[in-house]
Order: sequence, then C-alpha cells, then structure tokens
Amino acid sequence: METARDFVTVNIPRYLIDDMRREMKNDSADIDKLVETFVYESLHTPNAEIRAAMEEARSGIEMGTIDTSSG
Repeated sequence: METARDFVTVNIPRYLIDDMRREMKNDSADIDKLVETFVYESLHTPNAEIRAAMEEARSGIEMGTIDTSSG
C-alpha cells in the first residue's frame, strides 16, 4: 500500500549524503529512500534514556520520584 507523499526540497551537504550511503552500504540506493529511512528511524527509535524508562515501567519497579514542583 503506497502512502501519499509530499514533495519537499532539502539542502544536505555532500559529506552527509556520502555518510548516509556508507551507512546504508548501498551506493546505488535512491537518495529519497535514504533520507526517508533516516528521518523515520530518528523519529520512531527511542533513545537510551527512553528505552530505560520503558524498561522501568514494564518492570513495575519504582526507581524514584520526579520533583515537578519547579515546573
């Protein structure tokens, strides 16, 4: 199933494009797909802090309280 797509122009330095191609290990990969993959992964892959919080929540073990009084 194909999703709707919008056209956007993004200026990316050549060295980053080269890095993306190396990371994907496929020099013939479509640059649109490379950018889409990196953006998707950066938005949908939790960082280490979020993963730790998720594991804590699943474990049921309370690791402490959060002081929200200064907020």
